[in-house]
Amino acid sequence: MSTESILFNWKIGGEAGFGVKSAGLSFSKACARAGYETFDYTEYPSLIRGGHNTYQVAVSDKAVGSVSKKIDFLVALDKATIDNHSEELAEGSAIIYDGEEMELSAQEFKKKGINLISVPLNKFAAENGGRIMRNAVSVGATLALVNMPLNIMEKVIKEIFGHKPEAVEQNMKAVELGYNYVKEKYGDFNFKVKLEIRKNKERVLVSGNEALGMGALAAGMNFFTSYPMTPATSIMQFLAGEAVKEGVIIKHAEDEISVVNMALGAAHAGARAMCTTSGGGFSLMVESLGLCAITETPLVLVDVQRPGPATGMPTWTEQGDLQFVLHSAQGEFPRIILAPGDLEECFYQGAEAFNLAEKYQMPVIILSDKFLGEGTGTSPVFDAKKISVNRGKLLKESEIPEDYKRYKITADGISERTLPGMKNGMFLADSYEHDEYGYSSESAEDRVAQVDKRARKLITAAKELNGANLYGPEKAKITLVGWGSIKRPILDAMELLPEEIKSQINFLHLNIIWPFPAKQTSAILGNSKNILLIENNSQAQLGQLIRQETGIDIKEKFLKYDGRPFFPEEIAEKIKSFI
Repeated sequence: MSTESILFNWKIGGEAGFGVKSAGLSFSKACARAGYETFDYTEYPSLIRGGHNTYQVAVSDKAVGSVSKKIDFLVALDKATIDNHSEELAEGSAIIYDGEEMELSAQEFKKKGINLISVPLNKFAAENGGRIMRNAVSVGATLALVNMPLNIMEKVIKEIFGHKPEAVEQNMKAVELGYNYVKEKYGDFNFKVKLEIRKNKERVLVSGNEALGMGALAAGMNFFTSYPMTPATSIMQFLAGEAVKEGVIIKHAEDEISVVNMALGAAHAGARAMCTTSGGGFSLMVESLGLCAITETPLVLVDVQRPGPATGMPTWTEQGDLQFVLHSAQGEFPRIILAPGDLEECFYQGAEAFNLAEKYQMPVIILSDKFLGEGTGTSPVFDAKKISVNRGKLLKESEIPEDYKRYKITADGISERTLPGMKNGMFLADSYEHDEYGYSSESAEDRVAQVDKRARKLITAAKELNGANLYGPEKAKITLVGWGSIKRPILDAMELLPEEIKSQINFLHLNIIWPFPAKQTSAILGNSKNILLIENNSQAQLGQLIRQETGIDIKEKFLKYDGRPFFPEEIAEKIKSFI
């Protein structure tokens, strides 16, 4: 195999119901089993049926966490895929299509350096289960062109359909038909990418939502509730499949208000509870977020962002909820906001959120988005042994003092906590301001004391948490700044730059947004003469927060808010023009 680095982007498109996603995920699994790193991104409209769907897989021999704007291989299950995506094809790329169903000009595509590979997808599918099997035929054809052995896909199919031997046989037959046809008819065609078997460290292939769910389970979460809302729904789907084995209560509630109140009640009773939603559902949860804060109940909430306002663009991506989540609910109260940047951070921060919620007795909000949440990729195997459980100042019955004060004024703002049913641990918990016992109070003294007490918790947390992570040299001519899911596209973009440019750049990534790491951020940005802020929103919401907390006003911004994630190429081009 060539010693040159491999970065290969494969895309399949077709109408909903054509098995676009299953074909893409199967191909991704095969590449992962063959020893490659992968990252997948899917696009689909907000429709019950129909509409144009795509699934893109980036394959590399190095770590990859984004997909490219240019693709090397297009599988067209319908003419719309050709019309919509042929302009994305790179020099030397290939299109697999059914020449018996659609007519394409070989001469026209040859001028663009694009190779047409006609495969009778419908004919082979009709012989082996119907039109739905065209996706399997096309995957087989792909494997033949990139020179990957069939036994890899056979293992994947057995993993997927192992409980249905007839489905394994049918799918494998369809893959073989496509594979053998291409080998026979296009055996002399030397495609620019060969994906031979390579050795690699053990990897998991998961989505960000699945990784977050795994982290929650590793942390001992035992109560979960949600209402289906794209793109957060797959967290519930994953956890529902693990519920019996893990002994977790999974509740599909009737709406988001019920979701957060159920989770809040469970957390009050002592469960490690989590609820998930997207921006519109989080809007409905805001009143109860205030209840969570004033009762100082540990709760983990997840907002997998999508473009708003209102219904917005339900199946696309954006980072538009930062300022909303930071300021949601009336009044002033502390919260912690985490923003994982990749699959590993989804797992480990998904677990740590429960410790933070119980340690500081406040809501912990995890901000993800469609790109990261539904993005599937390879990652080093998560180590659950690294996850420890810290329940903070949760008392045992033997430790409860005679004059127990649930909201006792303390130097760090954190009071000792008991659970319902504990002897001598009774207290009142409602939505009113209160004294140290929990009794409702409107006195000026109690009000000031409790507001200040709650605020001190965030001061305590700020001393112990640091979400400012620097990649690259400590001092650089240019510092890139981003948060959350923008991490991998920026790191992948830096790899595309010439060494003389790359050596002049570093990247400040924030994965804990609040409490804001003002001291660390100021120190890093103070060492850079040129700063470029990169965000998936229109108002530079992180930039606003940086100016608020540090006084540093970042002038140069690269903002994207069309519902699509950043492509590494466009970031690399922006950096070059910025220089």
